[in-house]
Amino acid sequence: MIHFVWTDEPLPDWAQANIDEFARLNPREQIVVHTDSARLRAKYRETYDVSTVHMQRSDWLRASILQDDGGWYFDCDCWPVKPLPAMDVGDKLACLCWDTGCLNAMMYCEPGCPVWDLYEAANPGDKLSGSHALNKIWLGRPDMFAPLDHSQWTGGRLDPINYDLAHTGQADTMMVPSNQVVIHGS
Repeated sequence: MIHFVWTDEPLPDWAQANIDEFARLNPREQIVVHTDSARLRAKYRETYDVSTVHMQRSDWLRASILQDDGGWYFDCDCWPVKPLPAMDVGDKLACLCWDTGCLNAMMYCEPGCPVWDLYEAANPGDKLSGSHALNKIWLGRPDMFAPLDHSQWTGGRLDPINYDLAHTGQADTMMVPSNQVVIHGS
């Protein structure tokens, strides 16, 4: 399963094209785009509901989804260039790691990965989100992480301006049948 989160409606064409490319390259994977907080863990509900920062809302939602379902998570501005590899990381969280921390734009884990329990504990009052909370865990328990080398299968991150300049007119050729993309939310 490949998860994406978009909490700022509507999903832009460039983001949908990126998601469609993941579906095209990984036809055996279910693609799930989460657009509302239905899957949010109760711990994050109050802070999520008052937050106006979509990036923070996405952080809490992606943590909830991966803790429950596992699988892949990608930011919508990630562009794949090859099919995703099979993963076997045990109970670790695979993400982009380097000497000073980690990033939550691309992640993989199995359901119930223990990193997410520490993530919840690292968030007293839900003040930390995303990479900030993961870095706090990584600094104390780097053994719970599996470095993810994305260079073989993603073209990196693209912002909407660069995407539109680089792919003008190609979005229609990358569309996939609607039964391969599941939209959760409104």
